[in-house]
Amino acid sequence: MLHILVVDDEPHIAYGVGQLLEERSEPDTRVWKALSVKQAITVFENNRIDLLVTDIQMPGMNGLDLVTLVQKHWRNCKVIFLTGYSDYEYLHFALQHQVAEYLLKPVEDEVLLEKIDEVITQIKASSNLETLRKNAERQLQQAKPLLIREIVASILSRESNALTQMGEQLGSLNVDMSCERPVMLMIARIDFWPERYSVKDKLLMEYAIHNILEEYLASSIQVLPSSYRKHLIWLLQSSSPDTSERKMFVLLSETLTVLQQTILDLLQLKVSFVLAPQLTEWTSLGDQYESLVSLLKKGIGMEQEIIIADENNPMEATKSHVTVADMKQSVRKIIMHLETMDTAGVKRETSLLFQKFAESVFVDYGLQLEVFCELSLSILEYVNGKNVYDELEKRVSMDVLVNYSQVDNLEAWERYCQELFPLIIDVVEQRGNDQKFLLSEKVDAYIIGNLNGDLSLTNLAKQVYLSPYYLSRLYYAERGSHLSERITALKMSKAKEYLAEGTKKIYEIALELGFENTPYFSRFFKKHTGLTPQQFKESNRVSS
Repeated sequence: MLHILVVDDEPHIAYGVGQLLEERSEPDTRVWKALSVKQAITVFENNRIDLLVTDIQMPGMNGLDLVTLVQKHWRNCKVIFLTGYSDYEYLHFALQHQVAEYLLKPVEDEVLLEKIDEVITQIKASSNLETLRKNAERQLQQAKPLLIREIVASILSRESNALTQMGEQLGSLNVDMSCERPVMLMIARIDFWPERYSVKDKLLMEYAIHNILEEYLASSIQVLPSSYRKHLIWLLQSSSPDTSERKMFVLLSETLTVLQQTILDLLQLKVSFVLAPQLTEWTSLGDQYESLVSLLKKGIGMEQEIIIADENNPMEATKSHVTVADMKQSVRKIIMHLETMDTAGVKRETSLLFQKFAESVFVDYGLQLEVFCELSLSILEYVNGKNVYDELEKRVSMDVLVNYSQVDNLEAWERYCQELFPLIIDVVEQRGNDQKFLLSEKVDAYIIGNLNGDLSLTNLAKQVYLSPYYLSRLYYAERGSHLSERITALKMSKAKEYLAEGTKKIYEIALELGFENTPYFSRFFKKHTGLTPQQFKESNRVSS
């Protein structure tokens, strides 16, 4: 999904350019319009921006200041200046900040669109997943990553001779890190792998994540990427020996959130990070690794995409509030609702059970295991009592109930339970429940009730608690049409209805259907019917 922000203090330019882009862009393009830098700040602080189209001379903060702020927030954002001034100072700024285009007003629509298309092509070329996959493929064919993995594995597993020739080995691989200086250790976990991913796909995605991190840190941090057991590993060393431990820690901490969002945007993967709070000697990396793993294993409540980067030990600051009595009482309530076939009750009690873990922040692994065993045993007793185990096994893996190591984290365990319980009820009652159909019905109902509201893919996904990417695929598979096509069809249907009734003025209909002005509505209507709204209205009057 491409995100574009248009900023100009003249409304007819901001909205005009915005509407032009919405009309000519691909369905998954999101366009924001702002009439001031203040409005623009609100947008880019809450949304990723890939392309900024902005005026320079504006009341208050100007476009130059805006570009500086946006590029601090979204370092890969491209910029197009659309201004009436050609001062040397502005041109010099544009060169310094790698502004993609500098266009002088007035500019023809086709010229503007041509320049914007060129910049969008650059954006896609630099961030396209296929590019990342090809880079990962090339790296995969080389021996260097595998050799580094062996070196790191020997260090973390505390092999006796691991450090003996490490300096020489790293040098032969052109790894610019000093074995005489300590390093900062960071580990990561892929919270959830899509089922369709093969072993090769997973390996390629791991390499892509390494590439993304190295791109962000290349200017100031030396990175030695690897993987060990189930985790991605990075040994990090400042490029300058004079950089303090504190400065290095702060830099890495502030980079993690952006890194996490980039991985989600480009690779559609949720990743949790744990960063060691201090530099570590190479000889102590094995102990440091086990310490970081224990933090991930305990988790932070129910959340995926964890970031632990704190100079204090969070384990000492927060104690678990969950007790054995709480857990057993919650399990009894879940089974009681299963017995009465109360799907809503089961869902509610399951959510409450896992919410107790979320409120406790750090949850002891032993207590996690006890909850797992208690709940799994109760589920198996119920399923066997109803003699539906074999039928359930055809629809869902029941092996998870006897192997906690198959559960990536607490959220994955809750997700499994929330999926399993309705299936149990379905099988026991001998009925089906098409969840995809109900979901698409819910999306359609929301669209119909909010034709003048925010119908972006992002907002629709929020209404049904799915990712935009997954909702788009699910809706197309269920309905046979894209969401954008469905929205257009519903708006056109409602527009024709209003025009046929003849009780509303055309500008009122435009506002009712979410169009910012009548000309844009007229162009939209004519594009899909061949008639302007007025012509359509008159033709209905004649026929009646």
